[in-house]
Amino acid sequence: MVEFNFKNKIKKVYLHEKLFLLNILLLSFILFFIYFFKYNFLYSFRIIYGTLFFLFIPGYLIILNFFEYTELDLIEKIGISISLSLAITPLFVFFCIFFFKLKINLFSLIIINSIIILIIILIKVYKNIIVVFLRKLKIIK
Repeated sequence: MVEFNFKNKIKKVYLHEKLFLLNILLLSFILFFIYFFKYNFLYSFRIIYGTLFFLFIPGYLIILNFFEYTELDLIEKIGISISLSLAITPLFVFFCIFFFKLKINLFSLIIINSIIILIIILIKVYKNIIVVFLRKLKIIK
């Protein structure tokens, strides 16, 4: 019999509410760019989500790997994630340019940033697999 856990249900609802509010905020930024700067929708979409893709997501995934869920506040997470993204992405780009002789263009930057994100996600998945294995062996709780 499956036991209903009210605390987990609240966390899931809260997470969906935060994602909904984030999407509303991003849509309002897109509408702001459309109205005030006279950009079309796709160009505004590219500005907002490109900024998130390069300046926020790699650092935020690193924070999720190394810190517990309640260890940092939201403002600290945002600040540290932007700082980490600004540090990690150019370093990885210079590494790829130096060793693989890549040219800097939009396509190579998107591929390099996607590889960074994929590596961080694989580290998180591998870390979770190890934790589950150690719990099965009753080494950790």
